Amino acid sequence: MIYKNMTPIDFRNRFLTLNLNNFVSIGNLPMYNKEYYKVYSKKYLGNIYKSSYANFLNLPIEDLRQLTIKQLKDGIPVWMGAHILKLRDKKSGILDIRLYNYKETLNFKPLTKKESLDLHDIEMHHAMTFCGVHLVENKPIRWKVEDSYGDKEKENGYYIMNDNFFNEFVLNVIIDKKYLSKEQME
Repeated sequence: MIYKNMTPIDFRNRFLTLNLNNFVSIGNLPMYNKEYYKVYSKKYLGNIYKSSYANFLNLPIEDLRQLTIKQLKDGIPVWMGAHILKLRDKKSGILDIRLYNYKETLNFKPLTKKESLDLHDIEMHHAMTFCGVHLVENKPIRWKVEDSYGDKEKENGYYIMNDNFFNEFVLNVIIDKKYLSKEQME
């Protein structure tokens, strides 16, 4: 179906069923100047109007993982921001830190996530959506990720992300507040 002459407000009123005010930004930035369980503001994000700030709660990666799983189990996709320029195969749609063996081949030790962030080697440069997770004994093995660039590459527009990639390159998720613990809400 095609809708014509629809403003963004018309679109919101017709199709949006979620209250966006219930969603919060959760980050995992284990940097030298960022403590966990604190709220930070980031200025000058490319998708924020003028000089607005984007606020996020900095949490350990395991918290992002569990919050994402909870929301997915309720059938609500999870917006996420990540660094995906490394260790991916765009044609097959694979995101896995074992994709290329730099350590054995080139005697190259990869940076940790903290080192990569501190040295500005990685940054949140791409937004996608978690739309599924494969769990074995309640532990995530891999994630189904819908790419915001569509289906020109990858497998019908989706990546399959190994959980090890989640650890190293997922930097932000948007989560409904109802999934946060009391400590996280405070």
